[in-house]
Amino acid sequence: MLGYRLAILLAGGGALILSDQVSWQVVYRLMAGLMLLGPVVTFFSPEPEIVPKAPSTLNAALIEPLKEFVSRKGVLFSLVIVLTYKVGDSVAGHMLTPFLMDIGFSRTEIGGVQKVFGLIATIVGALLGGGFTARLGLRRALLIFGVLQAMANLLYAWLAHVGQSHLLLVTAIGVDNLMNGLGTAAFVALLMSLSDHRYTAFQYALLSSAMSVVGRLFGASGGYIAEGFGWPVFFILTTLLATPAILVLWARPLAEAARDPEATT
Repeated sequence: MLGYRLAILLAGGGALILSDQVSWQVVYRLMAGLMLLGPVVTFFSPEPEIVPKAPSTLNAALIEPLKEFVSRKGVLFSLVIVLTYKVGDSVAGHMLTPFLMDIGFSRTEIGGVQKVFGLIATIVGALLGGGFTARLGLRRALLIFGVLQAMANLLYAWLAHVGQSHLLLVTAIGVDNLMNGLGTAAFVALLMSLSDHRYTAFQYALLSSAMSVVGRLFGASGGYIAEGFGWPVFFILTTLLATPAILVLWARPLAEAARDPEATT
């Protein structure tokens, strides 16, 4: 999480700040150059000492892990959590930069606060979230952090009502990203608990990809909602989007579909 969040810092806040100094063409060329570092480092990296045995057939690689997952008791409830737990944050995140620019903040201000300060708050939240999840247990942590990360979007609704306030901007960004980090840590633990160790690569990839589907579908309509009903209503709606996951977590135990029952204590 730390690695990819630092990459977001460079490509997000760094790119926005640079765009106030140089052209977007130069910014994108620089980002393209940074992208080349990944393949180069990977090419020269050593192979792992113990290489897992690769599936010998397409059936073993795709069909068997999928059948194992969908045959579990309570799998539909687990999918509801996976699909909707982060959806409010995803939809709000897609529209956050246009929102901040719309109410008068500059790209440098957005880059410095949203991308840099916000990223630091996310990393702190993720580190705290890992410790709290181990202490609270997975289900309780998901419930508490899910409510907190959803409620944090109400600060943006307040900011939309107040207008250009730097103090409220810093507060909203800090709280939102801190809560997001807490929720992400618990959510990643959930995805790991739902992945059978025999099929980790397929099932974790499937679940981590599925979590973004609903957010992208709703995110596509975010601009229309904000234009038709206003920014305060938009952010209130993003708060409500996590309701299905919260209700399922409240009503159902995770052990029915998780691979590690002790994780739900």
